[in-house]
Amino acid sequence: MLRVTNWLHKPQRFHVIIQRKVADVATQLEGSEWVDVPALCNKEYRLNFYAYTQVGGMRAAVLAEAMAATTPMYKQHSFILTYRPKVWSTLNWTHS
Repeated sequence: MLRVTNWLHKPQRFHVIIQRKVADVATQLEGSEWVDVPALCNKEYRLNFYAYTQVGGMRAAVLAEAMAATTPMYKQHSFILTYRPKVWSTLNWTHS
């Protein structure tokens, strides 16, 4: 979750751009393209990270562009995502 802050006294719409810098082909990063934030409030922006192999990682930047401003205002978050596999259960195979 990323926090998007509206500093204006009126509701604001942000255009969200996800920039993958370095990524394994078996990873994906998704989020909604727009986020609406009420006046003088914060809103949590949800990112979904998917890794389809045990070894996967990604370096990305998320840019939130304020659309209401006369000059576009940007807030950028840069991060590195890695996947650590978790064993959910073990299957025991027997044959007769």
